[in-house]
Amino acid sequence: MSNKIASLCILLLILLSSTLEIGFADSIASGVGADSYPKCSDVNRDGVVNISDIFILAKAWNCRPGDPEWDAAYDLNYDGVVNIIDMVKVMKDFRMKWQYYYFDEAEDMNSWEALEGTWKILEGCLEGVSTTEGLIYTTDMTLKDCTLTARGKILADSPTAEMAFCIRFVNSGSSYWAGLGCWGHRVSISRTLGSVFEELAFDGSSTDVDREVWYKISVRVSDGTIMLFVDDALELTVNDSALAGGMIGIRTWNSHVAIDYMAVSDYVAVSDYVAVSDYVAVSDYVEMPELSLRVKGYAESWNFGACSAVTIAETFGASTSWWVPPENDYSQKMNQVHALNPNYKALVYRNVMSIYDYWTDEWNMAYSKGWLLKGADGSYVREPQWPENYMVDITNPEYQQWVAATIKSWLEQYPFFDGVMADNSLKYSAQEFDACGNARPINPRTGTYFTDLEISDGCAGVLNAILDAIGPSKLVLANGVWNGEAFFGSNGYRTAISKVPSLSGLGSEGIFFQSYMGRWYDEAKWLKSVDMIVWMQDNFLKGHAQRTFNAWVPVDSSLPPGTTKEQLMMWGFCSMLLGVKCSDSSILAQNTIAFGEEIEGDASLLMLLRKLQNVDLVEPLGNYYKVSSTSIYARDFERGKVLVNPTGASYTVPLDGSYTTFDGSTVSGSLKIDGHTGVILFR
Repeated sequence: MSNKIASLCILLLILLSSTLEIGFADSIASGVGADSYPKCSDVNRDGVVNISDIFILAKAWNCRPGDPEWDAAYDLNYDGVVNIIDMVKVMKDFRMKWQYYYFDEAEDMNSWEALEGTWKILEGCLEGVSTTEGLIYTTDMTLKDCTLTARGKILADSPTAEMAFCIRFVNSGSSYWAGLGCWGHRVSISRTLGSVFEELAFDGSSTDVDREVWYKISVRVSDGTIMLFVDDALELTVNDSALAGGMIGIRTWNSHVAIDYMAVSDYVAVSDYVAVSDYVAVSDYVEMPELSLRVKGYAESWNFGACSAVTIAETFGASTSWWVPPENDYSQKMNQVHALNPNYKALVYRNVMSIYDYWTDEWNMAYSKGWLLKGADGSYVREPQWPENYMVDITNPEYQQWVAATIKSWLEQYPFFDGVMADNSLKYSAQEFDACGNARPINPRTGTYFTDLEISDGCAGVLNAILDAIGPSKLVLANGVWNGEAFFGSNGYRTAISKVPSLSGLGSEGIFFQSYMGRWYDEAKWLKSVDMIVWMQDNFLKGHAQRTFNAWVPVDSSLPPGTTKEQLMMWGFCSMLLGVKCSDSSILAQNTIAFGEEIEGDASLLMLLRKLQNVDLVEPLGNYYKVSSTSIYARDFERGKVLVNPTGASYTVPLDGSYTTFDGSTVSGSLKIDGHTGVILFR
């Protein structure tokens, strides 16, 4: 046997240096009905074609059925013998990577997420049933290029003979799919982009697709080329580059299918792709450099779980995770996000004003250290809306160092985090700090109520301790500036900010309406928040390219009566455009707007956000102004106009020409602006 292996290795070296070419229609050999597992050049199925596969074939060289070394898996071309044809196949695919999906046990579904239809493991197959669209996708890989091969059949009771496979799947509104029976055709390659469905190529009639017949379907995507193979025969080829990356999945329409296996080969994962800048191809990606005025998206993400890596990277400039290590580890997903969008920032959440009673180790330590605050009656002070949150003495230097060290340990353990969102870390006065609890807290080190200076120094002490602990490579976003009225009402915020010169960002959670209480501000209070945006650019952001200002307009909080989420998003976005400047491109990139965590799982809200972030009005022609005899505030731009109504009354305003509305209608002469709405008009 050793002589045989030695001789074969010499032969392999000759072949590797030769120009021998043997054609294969696909990376998986033919013989669809022969067995239920794919025959492939990764003969030992360890995920990569390497020297181990070569030596396995070498040991089985010239073997046939009945021989001791025979294994049907080594006969890649189904000719009944392990020979040079099989070996060249392995050599041709050398270093090719593979990922397999078998559907034998319920656990095989752990990396899959069903969006539409009913999907379950049954008799060694993944069965899918749908009356309209059926859709399921994997969550473990984000790919640029790949070859997806599957063995499947359309069952006898299926109303339609349709079975397709998704590539570069971003979400239900953005992906490619290819397969059998789609659009009434035998074979088809299709695309949905922004929830607009389009067939790109097709051939034949769906009446030619058989039920209860196993088909081998392969979809190959490389750069902008997509190819569909059926039983190893090339059926269709199209060129389209609207979507550059995503996941894989299965799609049906009013059909009943069974999938025996899926295999992905020759793939380029997002994390492996070197030219990351070329990988951003979705037309509604936020960071479109030609836009003169833009506001980034900022999401409050619940464990980064509601969106795929591609959706997060394409939609948001930053996210805050409420997840606290080590409950779940989203390192793989967030590394993919960073690869797709190097400018994306992932921040871990920490409420520095309180400790939660369900974190028993932390709570017990805070109790033993005397950090938990008490009221005059000796009872512990809690946050009224979240009674599990016990307020702590932020003025205590020992606590400041401890919370800074805790955050540092999180960032070291999970380096995909770019920093921390330090919630409740800015209070403009003792009165504001006291109002956060269900009772007025006593300073345990003085025995009296806190003073404004103690609170200001305490906030600065916590933030500076965090900055010192995590270093300049990580970000610290301080949340606590409530709105413009509070900001301009005293010097407290500005004094606290001045004490933290290395601060990375500021957040305003109640900027345009009384979030979490469902109340609108009056006109004067709203206008002060618009003016605060201007102040931030002229003072906090100016000259500090790494700083950001983050405005929260949470649509997942209590909304004012009769208000829709879409209305609030548009109104908040337009309100911000009244104050955002365009003269400094670095300042543009520093303004972000957040609409709350719920937007992640809502396709319509995500679509609206993307449309808003692609609004291109170019340079403003001046500052905002109030339209005469109304409470409408307007701002003119080179390519349009923004109008905001901060009151509950409706007003009709004159127009100086013909405009196109956000939904594509044409208006001229005058326009009615309903209460608490924002309007974008394009020239």
